[in-house]
Amino acid sequence: MQLRVYALMALLFPLCYLNQACAPARSSAVGREAFFAYDYGRALAAFRKDLNKRDKNFVLYNLAFASAALTGGGYYDSERALLDSTEVMTGDAGKSRGLLSLISAESIKVFKGEPFEKVMAYLYLGIIYYNQADFENARAAFNKALLMDKQSKEGFREDLRLVYFMLGKCYLKLGDQDNAKIAFRKANERNPKEPYRSNPYYDLQLAKQANLTVVLELGRVPTKYRHGPGASLDAFDRHDYPERGASIYLNGQRLGDAALGLDLFYEAKHRGSSGKDAVQASKGVTRDAAIITAATSKNQNVQAGALLFALANQSQADIRQWELLPGELHLYSGRVAAGLHTLRLDFVNAGGAQLRNYRQVWYYIPVDNSRERVYLFRSGAYKGNGSYLRQPIQGG
Repeated sequence: MQLRVYALMALLFPLCYLNQACAPARSSAVGREAFFAYDYGRALAAFRKDLNKRDKNFVLYNLAFASAALTGGGYYDSERALLDSTEVMTGDAGKSRGLLSLISAESIKVFKGEPFEKVMAYLYLGIIYYNQADFENARAAFNKALLMDKQSKEGFREDLRLVYFMLGKCYLKLGDQDNAKIAFRKANERNPKEPYRSNPYYDLQLAKQANLTVVLELGRVPTKYRHGPGASLDAFDRHDYPERGASIYLNGQRLGDAALGLDLFYEAKHRGSSGKDAVQASKGVTRDAAIITAATSKNQNVQAGALLFALANQSQADIRQWELLPGELHLYSGRVAAGLHTLRLDFVNAGGAQLRNYRQVWYYIPVDNSRERVYLFRSGAYKGNGSYLRQPIQGG
């Protein structure tokens, strides 16, 4: 009987590959390769080709484009792509497809992302607006990020410390001291289950004086995979990466260590569940039962019917994801002398040993006392000559 099951499954697999449920859609392979090689111009060119596709993966393509634009310094392009993405992620677009996925393949639905992916889209938007001194829109974006986190598991909500920190900074810029105090209090409230330690930069008085904030993206986003009956459920694995911390230097002088602000594996792991998980598991069990029926029945009509039912009942979980997100976000914030500076980032592993081929040096970093900027950098082993990123930052 076991051989018969395998033979019928072998018949199913070629048909499955003709069905969109089996292989998840992804952003451009050329774009991903260029992104992780720090070639943002080539990455943007590749991702841009997908933006005209008005299909179920519209958000997936726009998020990839937004990552490359933001990391490469293209705030305007990133803002537009993130606005287009969040409009779909939080709206009713594709609702009918979403309902249809309850009885068919989950991947036919319009991709809207996991709660933590929605959080990141609004966090990036908030940082863009903050750097434009548009503090009202920044405040709104950070509040929407917190709203997206309400989809997390009970007991793991209101734990976005980095978002509360940025929200508090917005309130300070808007002159709202009372709400700033509340936001910083939230930033410092900790659940014993969280991986975050006390963050020295979540300090209200320090935030009032700070004119330089650095957000570091470390590692790679956790990997989404299928499991369970009929591969009907999904889960996340932490991506393996060596960099787990960083020290900040300004003009050769050590400013301090960046502190963990957001762990995306932790957020993904506690994203919460919904009714569709039970439906997905039921579809997987039903599909497996149909395959066994096809393998064990002596009636050819029953075999054929069960085989067709198994094919039609695509149970595979949707594992599309925003692949260009980091694994962690770390933070430094403080007050430094105004002027143009050279910023050095020394990344370290979990044991504190320096990763010399990860060192980055950024020139012409503008800092002034009238306008604070939040600088966003991404870690990784630089592939160029030597250990340095010889590329000036575009301020503002």
